[in-house]
Amino acid sequence: MCRDAGLGPGTLYPILDRLAEGGWITSYTGTGPHPGRPARRFYELAGSGR
Repeated sequence: MCRDAGLGPGTLYPILDRLAEGGWITSYTGTGPHPGRPARRFYELAGSGR
C-alpha cells in the first residue's frame, strides 16, 4: 500500500489507525508465518466506510 499510495509507512499507518478509530475500516492480524517480521495487518472497509 505504501508504494501504491506513494506514502511512507510513517504517514500511511497513522492514517489507517485514525480510519479504524473512526469506524471506517476494520483491521485484523494475519495468522500466517512471519519469521523475523511483525505479523501482517489486514484492512477492509467497514459498513460506514463504504
